[in-house]
Amino acid sequence: MMDAEPNGGHRSLKVLQDEGRLGGIITQNVDGLHSKAGSKNVINLHGKGEDCVCMSCGVKSKREDYHELLKERNPKFFEKLSSAEKTNEIRPDGDADINVDYDELELVECPSCSTGIIKPDVVFFGANVDRKIVDSCYELCDSSENLIVAGSSLMVYSGFRFVKEFIRLGKNVTVVNVGETRGDGVEGVDKIEGDVGQIFGRALEVILEEKGRN
Repeated sequence: MMDAEPNGGHRSLKVLQDEGRLGGIITQNVDGLHSKAGSKNVINLHGKGEDCVCMSCGVKSKREDYHELLKERNPKFFEKLSSAEKTNEIRPDGDADINVDYDELELVECPSCSTGIIKPDVVFFGANVDRKIVDSCYELCDSSENLIVAGSSLMVYSGFRFVKEFIRLGKNVTVVNVGETRGDGVEGVDKIEGDVGQIFGRALEVILEEKGRN
């Protein structure tokens, strides 16, 4: 995940923002790629996978730093883990069956409070999004004229609620996605069936062409 790079869709959104066509971004992804592409005013609805947070005191830290602390405390475990990785398929989302005994892993306590458990600073399924983040999203909804949903099925309600808010406010909602979404057939929602990167790339070309003619 740390080595992942923004794609054409991320880069197009960044340029659209530079051109004054995009006010802000609410993302359900935790990869941080919008910020890596250079976009500003990005609200990470479900947190960022590159960060960690203490479940007791709430102090945040970089996940890479915590990984290094784990390696320092558990050198033999990580030797076994490295060997296991060579014989198992590890998917991009980290979902894999690694044949190691996790009972051997010694966790590192929170460097701030010395007692708390450290976890990735992301919202797991079944957990609630921080109220302050939700409020920030609603504020962005109130200040924006249109909502474009890019590459989401909207099946997770934490994102779909903002579609409902735009509809309530009588504002335009457009969903760009390949395949079925929760917004399909909902009154007040327009659907563009297609690849996000291609569609936003073409939209960017049109805007820049218009700018050149003016």
